[in-house]
Amino acid sequence: MLLNHLLVSYFYCFFIYELLLIDARTFSMLQDYIKESDNLVSLHDQIHDDDAILSQMETLLSGFQSEIGSINSDIKILQEKSMDMGLKLKNRKVWFLLGKFCIPENSAVILILMEAVMVVRERHPVLL
Repeated sequence: MLLNHLLVSYFYCFFIYELLLIDARTFSMLQDYIKESDNLVSLHDQIHDDDAILSQMETLLSGFQSEIGSINSDIKILQEKSMDMGLKLKNRKVWFLLGKFCIPENSAVILILMEAVMVVRERHPVLL
């Protein structure tokens, strides 16, 4: 009986000791948390400020992206106009060279050539 009483007392003491250790660890962690609370508040504020800055950067970059898209479409339009102007210039050179042959304006040869150029231009705009 005495042995049982000693064992129960031992386990009870061990249990109390463990509770005290847990409470001591918890208390120590709470003290560490309190010590670091100013740093945690500062870190939270920095994260909030950085988030606001990143949000502004996202807005700026989104606007920049849409402007680049607009510029890209303008460049494509200018390239198409440039190709069209190059085609017109080639056609003028052809008509200038044909004019050197001294063929009368109402000549059937010129009319046939004009029709041929127009057909080729319609079917293959890159060639002329």
